[in-house]
Amino acid sequence: MEELNLYKELYLFELERKDRLTGSISTPVSLIIAVVVAWTYILSLITDPINNIKISIFILFSFSFMLVIFSVIFLINQNFGYKYGYLQTPEKLKRYRLDLEDYFKKFGDQVAGKNSDSEFLTYMVEQFVSHTSRNGKNNDERSGYIYRSNLFLALSLLPLGVGYILLVVGKLNHVI
Repeated sequence: MEELNLYKELYLFELERKDRLTGSISTPVSLIIAVVVAWTYILSLITDPINNIKISIFILFSFSFMLVIFSVIFLINQNFGYKYGYLQTPEKLKRYRLDLEDYFKKFGDQVAGKNSDSEFLTYMVEQFVSHTSRNGKNNDERSGYIYRSNLFLALSLLPLGVGYILLVVGKLNHVI
């Protein structure tokens, strides 16, 4: 019974982890929106004519844009294409248990050392192990995507910041 409880706890942990991973995209999405708003604002401050500082700002923003696109791709990969394993419904588990009891009532003397309780326990352990392994692998992969998305998003802030500094310096020197 302790073995069953161990695997049950691991199973529940991975399901909770799945929910946390699903909820973790709100911060990157908000930051992506903020970056897009910053681009729009900064680009609206730039007026004609074209000069080297403006070209540098556009190049930096283009690089920042590419990094945000990678971040969005990783966020999309994090959310789609994963099949999680779940236990059967309580109704199906109860039906399986009753079927085991019927089986052992009919053929119990032919199956030495086994009974419906031990078989059901073995079945449940197998289910928990199978689903926990699958869910754990999915969660590990999704965590990697979130990490890469956040990394590219953070990296996109660097050229955005440098572009903003160039804009401020250009405005102060009346070049922009």
